[in-house]
Amino acid sequence: MTALLFFLEPERVCIAMDTCSLSIEDDGEHLPGPFCSKMLLLPHLQIVVCGTGIRSLIYYWSAFLQQNAVARDVTELDNIARAKLPELADECGVTESLTSTIYHFGYWPAEKRMRGFAYRSANGFETEQLKNPGFGIKPPDGIDLEQALNTCTEKGLPAGFVEVMKRQKAFDDARPPKEQVGIGGEVQFLVMTAEGYSLSTCYRFDDYDRHSEAVRAMTVPP
Repeated sequence: MTALLFFLEPERVCIAMDTCSLSIEDDGEHLPGPFCSKMLLLPHLQIVVCGTGIRSLIYYWSAFLQQNAVARDVTELDNIARAKLPELADECGVTESLTSTIYHFGYWPAEKRMRGFAYRSANGFETEQLKNPGFGIKPPDGIDLEQALNTCTEKGLPAGFVEVMKRQKAFDDARPPKEQVGIGGEVQFLVMTAEGYSLSTCYRFDDYDRHSEAVRAMTVPP
């Protein structure tokens, strides 16, 4: 579940994510799920939390941070994340085959710069510090990183992110249905600096209505 693109720089972070989700049946069949936001702002911690994979983990994690985390910024969340995420992942049904990754992007007042961290279930949610400056794409399958970087540089943001995500979606849509991660819905774009946030919906994919109607057909009684 999810396309994620980001530019992490000392003075800001720019992120784009889609809003598509899939429901995976016991037999492995992928069914359309409801649209959802995968970037959750926590201004009191000066961070944004992003999630890929099993979608419930990001919501459990965000709720835990809202209600229980005693921290002031993104760096002080590190020990908490490594200790608590494995427990929440078990509750959310994260497994070796159904994985999830949590990303933290936030401002670090001590050095007056942005920082980024990734916590991957495949690595036991160990701390992974993201390069700064750095450019990230998930999933990277079928995408040439240098070409994607050139696209974002030439077209600017968010237009460059949208163009790259279109390529991600085209590659994913061409896979067998049970291998698709699911990319679609709309593209949400975030710019975060020390001074604040700007969050917008900047693009809608052509199959938005078809996906929405399929979800309604499965959830609304006839």
